[in-house]
Amino acid sequence: ANDFLPRINVLSANERNKYVTRIQRLFDEAKECSDDKVKLADLSYDEINEMIKRLDLDKARLEEKMYNRASGAKNIEEGVQQIDGIWNTSSRKVQKPPYKINENKKIQKGIVTINNITNSNEEIYCFCKQISYGKLIACD
Repeated sequence: ANDFLPRINVLSANERNKYVTRIQRLFDEAKECSDDKVKLADLSYDEINEMIKRLDLDKARLEEKMYNRASGAKNIEEGVQQIDGIWNTSSRKVQKPPYKINENKKIQKGIVTINNITNSNEEIYCFCKQISYGKLIACD
C-alpha cells in the first residue's frame, strides 16, 4: 500500500485493480481478526460474570451458614467458636468474621437473601437502573 499511492497516476488500470484487490483482501483479513477479538472479549466477559455470580452465591451461603451456626449457640463464646471454625482453614489466613457483638451479647447479622444478590459489575438499563442480565433490550 505504501508504494501504491505515490504511483497511482502512472499505474495502468489493470495494475491499480490488482492493488485495490490486494488491499481489499488485507482489509477483510484484518476485519476478520477484529471480529474474532470481539467474540473472545464477549466470551471472556460472560465467563468472568458467571464466576462472579458463583462466588457471590458461595459467599452468601457461607454467611448464612455462619449465621445459622451462631444463632444456635448457647452463649456468645460458643457462637464465636462455631463461626471461627467455619472461617479457619489450613489454606488461608485467619480472617476476622463479619459479625458484631452488641451490649446484650447477641450476634447481629442481617439475613442474606440468596436470590437478591446484586453485583456492581452487572450491566444496567438506562433509566430504571435494573440489571439487564446480559439482555439489554429496553426499560420496563
